[in-house]
Amino acid sequence: MGAQFQLDVEWDASAMALAIDGPLIGTITAASPAGLTVDVPTGTVTWPYTTTQSASIPRGARASYTLRCVYGGTTQTWAYGRLIVRDGGSA
Repeated sequence: MGAQFQLDVEWDASAMALAIDGPLIGTITAASPAGLTVDVPTGTVTWPYTTTQSASIPRGARASYTLRCVYGGTTQTWAYGRLIVRDGGSA
């Protein structure tokens, strides 16, 4: 069996706050093969997120993402970073 990938998007309660970390209030997880496609040769990640998932992250939330690869019982973080939500629902 080949590698499996997981993308986690998380955000906290400190919308536009200067604090480094606030309490986690939301998480969206997508995993391959059904919810996430990773094309390793081109370095492309495709995540067909829904409108509901997109709207669940409040505008101004400090969000982050982590892309992990699971292969042969080993998990590696391939990419991670911060996201800025410029528009979104009022969740």
